[in-house]
Amino acid sequence: MTLLRVNIGPEGAELHGRGRQAGSTLARAARASDGPIIVMVHGWSFEPGHSRHCPHRHILGTDVDAVQSWPEGLGFRAGAQNAGLGVAIGWQARCSLREAYIRAGEAGRMLSSVISSLRLGSGGRPVHAIGHSLGARVILSALPYLAAGDVGRIVALAGAEWQDTALDCLDTPAGRAAELINVTWKANAAFDMVFARLLRRNARPMGAGLGAASNRVDMHLDCPDLHGRLAALGYPLAPLERMFCHWSGYENRGALALHAALMRTPEALPLSLLASKRTERVEPRFGLLRTA
Repeated sequence: MTLLRVNIGPEGAELHGRGRQAGSTLARAARASDGPIIVMVHGWSFEPGHSRHCPHRHILGTDVDAVQSWPEGLGFRAGAQNAGLGVAIGWQARCSLREAYIRAGEAGRMLSSVISSLRLGSGGRPVHAIGHSLGARVILSALPYLAAGDVGRIVALAGAEWQDTALDCLDTPAGRAAELINVTWKANAAFDMVFARLLRRNARPMGAGLGAASNRVDMHLDCPDLHGRLAALGYPLAPLERMFCHWSGYENRGALALHAALMRTPEALPLSLLASKRTERVEPRFGLLRTA
C-alpha cells in the first residue's frame, strides 16, 4: 500500500469511503512501508465525497487527466518500489473563505492526530507534509499539538496564512524541529491581497515572506538564479508566465518533481540552496480585482 485516503472532520480522521476511524490503519500502513511518509493537504473549495469537488478525484487522486495528480507527481505510483507512504488528506473547505480559514485551523488540530498515528508505526521516520493555500494553514495549525521530531519538512505552496500566525506555529517544539519551505511566486500576489481583504485583517500573509532562519526559507519559484541552481541538479522548472495564478506551485512543469525531491532526499537539497529573492517589487493594484 503506497497511498491512503483520509478525511478529517469534527469526529476525527476517517478512511475515505469507508466511514471508519483511520488511526490504527495509519499506524499499520506506516509500519509496513519503506521510504518517506508524506501527507498531502488541499486548499479552499474542495469537499470530500462531493460529486464534482472531491479532492480524492482531483489533485489528490490518481489516474486523473484534467489536473496534476499530487500522489503520482510525488512518487506514489502503483507498483513503485520503496515509494514510502502517501496520505491524502481531505477536509471540508467548500464554503466562504472566512469560514474555510476557521475550518482549516480546526482541521489542523485533527491532522495532528493523523501525524501522531503515523509516527507510532514510522520507526522513527518523521512525517513530511505538503499543502496548498489553506492546506498550508492546516499543516501549520497541527504543529502546536505535536512533539519535536514528529514533522520533518513542510512544503507550503502559496500558503494562505498570516506571517505572525505562521511564525507562532513554528515557534513550538514540533515547529522548531521541522523545516519549512515557503514557496511563493509573483503571480500569486493578487491572491494574497484578496485573502487579506476578504478576511479584513491588516496583516501580511506568509506569501510576502517569512524571512530566513535555520529551519525555514522563502523559495521564490520565479527567481532565475534559483532556476539555474535547480536545473544544474537535475530539477528544471518551466518559466512562470501567467500574470495571475494561484496554482503554479504544483501545476508548473517540474514543480511536483522538485517538491518530491525536497521531501524524499532533503539531504541533497538543503535550505541554503533554496534561498532566493524576488527580482522586483510586487504591488498588485486593488483596482484590478473584484472581491465582492
